Amino acid sequence: HLPTFRRGDQHVILVELEVPPGRAGTTAGLARVHLDYKDLVRRRNGDAEVRVGAVRVADDTDAVASVDRTVKRTVLAFQAGEALQRAAGALEGGDRAAALATLRERRELLEVAAERWRDPRLARDARLLARYERVVDRAWAGFGPDGQRELLLAMGWFGDRRMR
Repeated sequence: HLPTFRRGDQHVILVELEVPPGRAGTTAGLARVHLDYKDLVRRRNGDAEVRVGAVRVADDTDAVASVDRTVKRTVLAFQAGEALQRAAGALEGGDRAAALATLRERRELLEVAAERWRDPRLARDARLLARYERVVDRAWAGFGPDGQRELLLAMGWFGDRRMR
């Protein structure tokens, strides 16, 4: 279910698709997307359909060149949220090392992407993960149960926000 759309609204839907094997130069059919909607201006129901495909390439350079940065930025932001949630889960399970590794890996990736693309939003996400990484590394063990619970709630909340 998607929320109500108004003029100028945008809603991002992130779907991970796997391209089936095939020969370079051929097009892989990936999805058929069908949308039913209520047109409030015309006061009737409408629908739209689009087929999604991808041309297979033989060269990794061609594959990298085909990346749409706005899509990749959305994926990276979503993955930053996932990293926060995975790290919180690891901490709940008593695995501080796994939480730190999760935060560090995603922070490093975001830092490289932010620098390469000169993207302040990715840099902001990297700084957010770095702050959590520092707190988990330096203070987690000294927090009492209430402090640990508050940190886990904050990680979950910020993780959810990044995944919207």
